[in-house]
Amino acid sequence: MVMMSTLAETSDIGCAQASASTCTSSSGTGRHHPVGDVIVDGDVDTRMGISMTAGVVYVAGVVKVPIGNVIEVASDRSEYRK
Repeated sequence: MVMMSTLAETSDIGCAQASASTCTSSSGTGRHHPVGDVIVDGDVDTRMGISMTAGVVYVAGVVKVPIGNVIEVASDRSEYRK
């Protein structure tokens, strides 16, 4: 289960949230969309957070290495990696 504490409600996110059959545009504005904290109760792959420009990801499961654009720091939530 993935929970996002806050998600910007915007109309210019592009096709990432649309199905392939309904997508009419393949480009967004390139603006930053704040997401807040992302909490993953499961495993993540090496591409975790690849499109995030800011924010925190907490993972309860296995983080596949190498983790790419992400740095791991001491977690402030027990049972989660940050």
